[in-house]
Amino acid sequence: MRFLNRFEDERKAYACTNFLQDQGIEAIYEESFQGTQHSYSVWVINEEDFEKSKEAFAAFEALPLEALQQFEKPKNPVPPPKVVTRGKPPIRLQFERSLPATKGRHALTHMVIALCVLLFLWSSVEETRLVKEEGMVALQVGLTPLQRNLLFDFPQCFVTIQNLLHEYPLKSLKEVPSLPADVQAQFIAIEHCPYWKGIFDISFDRIQSRQASYTAAPLFEKIRQGELWRAFTPCLLHRDFLHILFNMSWVLILGRMIEERTGKWRMTLLMVIIGIVSNVAQYLMSGPYFLGFSGIVCGMVGFIWMRQRLSPWEGYPLSNSTILFLVLFVLAMGLLQMVSLGLQLFGIEGIVSNIANTAHIIGGLTGVFLARIPLFSRSPT
Repeated sequence: MRFLNRFEDERKAYACTNFLQDQGIEAIYEESFQGTQHSYSVWVINEEDFEKSKEAFAAFEALPLEALQQFEKPKNPVPPPKVVTRGKPPIRLQFERSLPATKGRHALTHMVIALCVLLFLWSSVEETRLVKEEGMVALQVGLTPLQRNLLFDFPQCFVTIQNLLHEYPLKSLKEVPSLPADVQAQFIAIEHCPYWKGIFDISFDRIQSRQASYTAAPLFEKIRQGELWRAFTPCLLHRDFLHILFNMSWVLILGRMIEERTGKWRMTLLMVIIGIVSNVAQYLMSGPYFLGFSGIVCGMVGFIWMRQRLSPWEGYPLSNSTILFLVLFVLAMGLLQMVSLGLQLFGIEGIVSNIANTAHIIGGLTGVFLARIPLFSRSPT
């Protein structure tokens, strides 16, 4: 193996390696660390290719900017390999494994998964207790204490429902006629209690020419009272085992990729921004009844997709087929939701109505936008 040239810019080293391979010369590049300074050395693998590589390098240096840019993008399924060294003998790695191994570099990803699992188990225990003490309706309508404190909003209308169900536990709404007349009147009044139900419901009622008293309901009730954590915390809650299994599996895959390249603090900022933006959009469209990490998962996919196009040398190993699968999944859920809405317009019970697809779409677009900000480029360490 022979040394060819050293670069300060990883993009140039990556492009040079691509160019040499395009000329039939097997090459890798090596990342060297000197404190906070990094340099990138291009090496020719085969001794017999060295003379040819010097001529090829001269041609590479003479390339105009427009021609050079084409070699900054991967031409093959596996980008040029890279060597990483920290004062030890170099270890040859594939590009997607090119970052130096550091202790606990996936700590944030694992912490997010652990927190979501903990809250899921906590909520499951509360659900069991709530059904036992106050009935199934209290769970379906009043929610668990954890959900009341972490959902995007818990309007005063919900508090009224919660207090009433606490005083008069019900296994089913069919038991309402058996209650005293004044209590029945309170349950009926709850149906007209104003709270923000979202643009979807407002539009649906207008199409059916129904009066919607909640259109004037206050927005962001709890957040305006200072409970700012609610803008993000719905992401940490999950509905059932399959829901959390699906989301946490993707967090493990995508989170590790991003945390390796951006570090834990920038990844935290990335998740918080995607979570808040997607949650606000979902709340405006459907009201406060939504939860799950999938909006951030879609944002991570959008982020990686854009980074792959802007800076392929960062080496995000997410295949186009995987991205396509997730995009098609979101589109399929959106189509299913539209079919469900159409059936409801004709008086037929919908197939599904609780998919937070707005969060998926807005989360994905937010991730794409953030990927274009230099702050979220790959960390040098």
